[in-house]
Amino acid sequence: MNREEFIKKLTISAGKKALNFFKKDKSLISLRGQSKGVVTKYDKILDKFIINQIEKFFSKDSILTEESGLIQKRKESLWIVDSLDGSSNFANQNPFFSISIAFFKIKNQFWVRFLLQL
Repeated sequence: MNREEFIKKLTISAGKKALNFFKKDKSLISLRGQSKGVVTKYDKILDKFIINQIEKFFSKDSILTEESGLIQKRKESLWIVDSLDGSSNFANQNPFFSISIAFFKIKNQFWVRFLLQL
């Protein structure tokens, strides 16, 4: 499976998991009113799921996620993941959230250092 197909399948699979959690956890209501910096347990669950899937199929690639930070392996291959982009919307039962997954094939090591400094 190529990376493009993999990203589509993984995003759909993680999205289905997110929808299974959506509006089912009443404890998230306590996060209402917070607009920035909201991290739910579902961010972490989805983060772990996505990392496991990437490592299963592309074990030598580096991964940078919002929740776990950098898992550095091969410097020229980098996945960037926001497992639950729009966590505050998710917590507020607003359906405007997404799963964000990108892959970069980096030829110039400058870009690796630049991305890691962000």
